[in-house]
Amino acid sequence: MIRLFLGIIMGGLVMAFFPEAGREVRKATNEVAVKVEQVTSEDETWQKLEEDTISLLQEKVDDLRK
Repeated sequence: MIRLFLGIIMGGLVMAFFPEAGREVRKATNEVAVKVEQVTSEDETWQKLEEDTISLLQEKVDDLRK
């Protein structure tokens, strides 16, 4: 909790005294957030595709056994 508080204070000081550096940090943070969102979304898509594939294969196996 103290680290979070200190981080907020340090971030505010950087923004106040070095606005260009603050913008660069914000830009980098936003880029990382977008990448994380994309990777998470892609991971969910691949998981869903894997589950669907397994389900379809299981149906085919069940049909062959009949």
